[in-house]
Amino acid sequence: MIEVRGQPFRNEVFKNAFSDLFSPPVIENGLLTKNGGPMYYILHEHMLDEAKGGIGKFNPNGKYRDTPYFNHVLNFALLSGKTLENHFIQDAPGFDFKLNEPAIRAFFAAIVLHDFNKLHFDGLISEDIRTALKAHRIELERMVRDYVPEYPSRVNDIENLILSTEQGSMGWTDFTDSVYIYFMPQLVPYMRLGDEVSSIMCENVQPYEAYNKISELIRNRFSNVIKEEVKMISLGDRPQTVLRNAVCSSLAEAIEEKGGIVIGMSPLSIIYITPPSHSTVKEIEDTASQYLSKFIENKQLYKIYKPSGNKFDPSFLSWVTEDQLDDYLKEYAHKFFLMEHADRLVREADLKRKITNIGYRFESRKDDKLTLESVYDGQEGEDLTYSKLLKLFAARRISWTEEFNDEDWRESTTEINKLKEEYGLVTPNSVTGKTIESLEYAYNKLKDFDEVYPKMLSSMIKSGKNKWQSPQFDPKFIINSFLNYPIDPELDAPSKRETCIFCGRKGELPFRETSAFGYSATAGTGRKVSELRYVEDYKVCRLCAAEAEMRINIFEDSFDSGGDNIISLHVSMGDYVHPFDVSSLIENIKNNVSNERIFNAPVDKKKQDFKLRLSKIKRDAAQYYFDYHYLSFAPIKKDTEKYDQFLYLLDILHSIRATGFKIRISPLVSGSRLFEEMFVWENAPSWVSSLRLDRIRIDEIDEKITKVDIIWHLMGNKRTEKERASAISRCISTLARAEFSIFTIVRDLAANMEVDKRRSFIEKMYPEVDYYAHKYAESEYMDMKELVEPALGIVRGKYSNPESGNDDTWIIRTAFETVERQRREAEEDMASMIAGNIRAQVMRDSDSFYNADVENSIKFFSENFIRYYKERIGRLNSMNKRDIVNAFGFEYHARKWGLKSQRENANKITQNSGGGADDQ
Repeated sequence: MIEVRGQPFRNEVFKNAFSDLFSPPVIENGLLTKNGGPMYYILHEHMLDEAKGGIGKFNPNGKYRDTPYFNHVLNFALLSGKTLENHFIQDAPGFDFKLNEPAIRAFFAAIVLHDFNKLHFDGLISEDIRTALKAHRIELERMVRDYVPEYPSRVNDIENLILSTEQGSMGWTDFTDSVYIYFMPQLVPYMRLGDEVSSIMCENVQPYEAYNKISELIRNRFSNVIKEEVKMISLGDRPQTVLRNAVCSSLAEAIEEKGGIVIGMSPLSIIYITPPSHSTVKEIEDTASQYLSKFIENKQLYKIYKPSGNKFDPSFLSWVTEDQLDDYLKEYAHKFFLMEHADRLVREADLKRKITNIGYRFESRKDDKLTLESVYDGQEGEDLTYSKLLKLFAARRISWTEEFNDEDWRESTTEINKLKEEYGLVTPNSVTGKTIESLEYAYNKLKDFDEVYPKMLSSMIKSGKNKWQSPQFDPKFIINSFLNYPIDPELDAPSKRETCIFCGRKGELPFRETSAFGYSATAGTGRKVSELRYVEDYKVCRLCAAEAEMRINIFEDSFDSGGDNIISLHVSMGDYVHPFDVSSLIENIKNNVSNERIFNAPVDKKKQDFKLRLSKIKRDAAQYYFDYHYLSFAPIKKDTEKYDQFLYLLDILHSIRATGFKIRISPLVSGSRLFEEMFVWENAPSWVSSLRLDRIRIDEIDEKITKVDIIWHLMGNKRTEKERASAISRCISTLARAEFSIFTIVRDLAANMEVDKRRSFIEKMYPEVDYYAHKYAESEYMDMKELVEPALGIVRGKYSNPESGNDDTWIIRTAFETVERQRREAEEDMASMIAGNIRAQVMRDSDSFYNADVENSIKFFSENFIRYYKERIGRLNSMNKRDIVNAFGFEYHARKWGLKSQRENANKITQNSGGGADDQ
């Protein structure tokens, strides 16, 4: 499910001990034969448990960013594990790793479980670690038994290592009964080091301050463990996100190759321990440029220049290699078959016959469009002649563009001239004329392919280099750009049209379609661009051109899907992380979401496709990304805008719960920043902000998911997609005005139901609506239950059932009318007036009865209403009053039906025991 990029450890015992932390359980013939590793269970059962952050117990004074338990122990394990391994390799020659493997595995197990009590936090009182270890011994055993050899004799070692980590429990540590009595105490400082450094990396501070804290900690308290100096490499906060990630990861690779230890990576910095060889930053840069070069070479960037219709941008010939150009022609040669008047030519069987006779093949298409058959992957070896023919044709056809004027290629045969005349293609530069000439040329030169084709490639690349500047792909230049990026960019361009549309520095290349990352209002640049055809005069710098092409290549699937409503998703495992290949986990998000969510109504296929769209990241790119950006193209329509946004939000929140990843939605793919919350929606729609769903902390995720799920459960059972969209849009608009309006929504839904259906609906929705009301709707004020409880005894007895949707809301409406007519009166007098008006109505009702109990109920209701009214007097309007009346009605009916059910059940029990039913 998750893989370590590269090898963080050098020794096989450490490598296996770390990788086995993530191993899944083994099931044979339906039976569990081996438990999984400790981190496997953290991933599957505690993915969203917090280590730091949130709004509660684990974030005193807002000190920490949201950090899942998994991220905290992952950083802890890597730092402590690598420093411990380095100690044995450097300072303990001859150390027997295999003999001490059980102790090393106990060390890693203790790291994963060092805050075990947080995994069982009850929300009110946290267990101390000793209590937690005893209370949850069975779960502890399940997570560790098959990971640590000789587990029964290692239990005390694991628990003592855990106790040694925290200040409050260090005094309980006792290794006297351990088999490794002399070895285990050596592990303790590495436990403490990892925990404290990992905690600093959770703090809500900038990288340089974190670096200073870590340096001071190691210098003052752990100098006996870390003898080398702690250093940091900072990257300039440039807008080239993809290049910055690649540079950061390449530098980390170089540091570790030189023997250093990476403590943590943030989006803009690397904190590391100086390697024993004391490599200079210049040496690290040189090694990093080699890694970055491999990353760039792996990118088939020339593929973003694929021809589309009559559109073809040959500027990539300024930097492409002959091998890459050959691959390009092999893949896209058939797309250069361009014909004018296709509707006429397609009917010319003679033309198709002549072209087919010289070796070309046409695809059969329903629209009768003339299209050459391509050579598919794996087919070239079997169809080498046809592949050569197509490549010659495409190279010749490209040479006919206005960008090339090599007259040696423009020879025209008698046969071609006849063909042109026969079909009225006498214009030498016509699209069809160029295509037919290229077809004939390729056929004639096929026998000399090995001589002609290489010359054509060389000539095309030479002409391209002479005509255009290329994007900046030099690894050393790219690394230097980030390490020496000035705070204030040098704007030495004479006008805005001469500046780079992305970063504001001097533009060097024209702004082309291949430089536009997305086609929405800003074209991914941050500057207003209405349509691409209006921006030919704008410029981009060479570095931003390279960035744009790499983005398009990485986000290929999303880019091809269209650019309307482009949204950037910044998906991050954490703020300081070690590079992991989590692409397989990302690809499983949709499955996790579908398993998490339960819909009450089917969702149309179109809306299923709308679910969180995360682009596929190729594995050679994924290994360089610890700070992910994904593109999502939300198909938001004006008539269903709120509904589409609602579904989008619902799926993202479920995805966070399923994966433990932090997500930030932004209008742009911009330079990443560290962010506190688990979920952030920048420039969120107004209704999202009004419902307080735009910024969500880690300990609020479940609560907010419940919130949006309630909306879905209320409105998602409509029969058609159109009805659902309309109902949910109205619902969220109403709740955005006032969350107390949930009662109005529910009452409106139940108003026209028959009595039995209304009872079933209210009983079903009551727990969720009651939760919503108490969590979000005026929770600081007097509870509606305090009004409803005395009102239950006013009409027809406490155990009678309500007869209609609006039954008995007259009680609270009478109270409102009385107070507003007599608002100048004293509170005691107003309470008496309300009681008198309600009493009069009860007396007029022939079906009602009046006694002392009813009088007491009226009195208590009137007094409570005055208090309820006074709390809200400054902000009551007609809409608020309507919500309060509906809240009263919903609560009243729910309580009435609940009491009715209790009475019915009691009567059944009495009858079954031989007694008679009580009178109502």
